[in-house]
Amino acid sequence: DWAAWIQHEAPATQPLPGSWDQQLGPFGRLLVLRALREEATVFALRDYVWGNLTDSFNGLIFLFTFSLVGMVGVVTRMGGTHGLVESISKKARTRRSTQLATAGMGLAVFFDDYANTVVVGTTMRALTDRMRISREKLAYLVDSTAAPIAGIAVISTWIGYEVEQFDKVADFVGMEVGGYALFFEVLPFRFYCIFTLAFVFLCAFAKRFQFRLHGFNALLQVAFFSFQHSTL
Repeated sequence: DWAAWIQHEAPATQPLPGSWDQQLGPFGRLLVLRALREEATVFALRDYVWGNLTDSFNGLIFLFTFSLVGMVGVVTRMGGTHGLVESISKKARTRRSTQLATAGMGLAVFFDDYANTVVVGTTMRALTDRMRISREKLAYLVDSTAAPIAGIAVISTWIGYEVEQFDKVADFVGMEVGGYALFFEVLPFRFYCIFTLAFVFLCAFAKRFQFRLHGFNALLQVAFFSFQHSTL
């Protein structure tokens, strides 16, 4: 079966032998093609990229993200962001309170992780720069509140997608429960979201948690530490 698949004129258009076609997604099949028929990868990669760009769901994400960035740019040009920063700066007068305010804003924008990153990052950048908080620390505070809060919020774009997947799983295994009810059942087990948010506020409150290493070196060390422990 594999020999016939490899020797086919257009293997990318043919299903993989056996159960591999069901086990692998589009990107996995692309990697198999790259390993066995390297010369056919270019056209398959073109079809893969074009298929993702023209997918209606991905198109809505692109449209939403570009529209959001555009609106944030308009608000910034009109002075809205500056006014919000000035309002927050009346209460955030220290590095600690500024970091807590950044994390708090991350919790407030709970309806979408993309919106959270764009809005909170753009808004708090001027204030954190004024308080001499590194961009790396700002990026950590913003990113570590965006996805976790969207993952446990009762209403968010990400939860809407998860509920849809839960519905499919419940129908497939024959469970007499809706996707939204299933989401509430597994909510206490969202350990990543819960512990990440807790650590964000601990990091913002405690002075000892500082990003003392410079930018990329710090990120490399964190990534290496995570990889090392994940392989144990």
